[in-house]
Amino acid sequence: TAPSTCQLNEAENSDCKVGNRAVGVRYGLESYFVPQGTGHVIEDEARKGELSADIAIDGDHRAAIKALRRNGKVFYVEGIF
Repeated sequence: TAPSTCQLNEAENSDCKVGNRAVGVRYGLESYFVPQGTGHVIEDEARKGELSADIAIDGDHRAAIKALRRNGKVFYVEGIF
C-alpha cells in the first residue's frame, strides 16, 4: 500500500484534517543488518539516548547507512565505507 500523504493525529492514525499535508518517503533503510554478535551492543547504545544515522547516497541514488550516532556522537561505523 502507498504511504498516506496526511499527518498522524494524536492517536497515531492518518488524519488529513491535522496541520499541513505531508508525504511518506521510503529510503530502503527500514531494515538494517549488522555483523553477527554486534546487534545487542548497538541496541544497548540506542537505548541510552537519541539514535540517528549518517546516510550515504551512491551515483545510482541508492541509500546506505554509513554510521550510527547516539546523542550526536558516532558509536558505530559501517565497515564497507
